[in-house]
Amino acid sequence: MTQVADPKAAQRIQALAIGNKIRYDRAAFKTELKVMKKNDAILKVIELLEDNPRFVHSLKIGDLLNYVPRLNYKTKARALRAASCSENRTVERLTSRQRFELIIELDAIASK
Repeated sequence: MTQVADPKAAQRIQALAIGNKIRYDRAAFKTELKVMKKNDAILKVIELLEDNPRFVHSLKIGDLLNYVPRLNYKTKARALRAASCSENRTVERLTSRQRFELIIELDAIASK
């Protein structure tokens, strides 16, 4: 990292570095899911919802479910309906009950 005299500039550079790390981690996760089978990818999403790493905090639930290969619209809608949340809600803003219901529904889909 280069030395910057302006403290605001240093803060901006740090914020950019954090943003780049989050984008990189999301892209790596999306690529990892793409090569998995549907059930394995769902289990990985469940694991992610339980661990709640930083790179998923601002990720919308709809986008997270779209990363799962071969998961159709009706299945996604059913999982969201069971959790009583919209696809535009971010992972960070899920209540514990919504997170629990979503995990149960995704687990049921994966076990079929």
